[in-house]
Amino acid sequence: MAGAGKFLKGVEDFEEARIGAGQVSSMDDPLDVNTNNNFFQPGEIEENLIIQSNLGQANSSVVNPRGVDGLALLGANFFGNPDKTVVANFFVDSLDLIFTSRDKTGIGFMTQSYAGGTSAKIDVYSDTNVLLGSTTVGASNAGVFFGVQAVGGAVIGRINIYDPGSGAEGADNIEMWVVPEPGTMLALGFGLAGLAAARRRRNNK
Repeated sequence: MAGAGKFLKGVEDFEEARIGAGQVSSMDDPLDVNTNNNFFQPGEIEENLIIQSNLGQANSSVVNPRGVDGLALLGANFFGNPDKTVVANFFVDSLDLIFTSRDKTGIGFMTQSYAGGTSAKIDVYSDTNVLLGSTTVGASNAGVFFGVQAVGGAVIGRINIYDPGSGAEGADNIEMWVVPEPGTMLALGFGLAGLAAARRRRNNK
């Protein structure tokens, strides 16, 4: 338990990937617990998480993966990234993080952008693909932390990341939480100080 009422259910950091520092390689969509390719074996990606490209660019309302070569795996220090990470392989695509267990109410990750702008548009969807909210956040090669919590009975089913500067969007250190909340009229809260604080405590151990 990372804090009162907060339960960390999984973290995906891609560090089990078989790729050397400074290297890059394309991968097919999707990347999930069943992936079996040159870089990941089954069980090495967190359960209940799917990572894939989206051809919709800024319009992320529909899940629409590219499929072949939809993702790129970056070794550490390939493009200023401190760790291994996964991005959308084509600059015209966006990136989807899909949470299949239908119980995640808090998500945090490092928002990354390569060869593009310094910001990213984030769309958060429920488990029934209802748009809960959108925001614009900072993004960089090294990553900028973003945290979001769904309240009022909503759960997070998908997060879409889009770089309007036509770069390659990525997410690293993806944290999946169950955060009990009292009933409220609010649908979503962005920039969770609680998740960010819990992350700092975990990194300082």
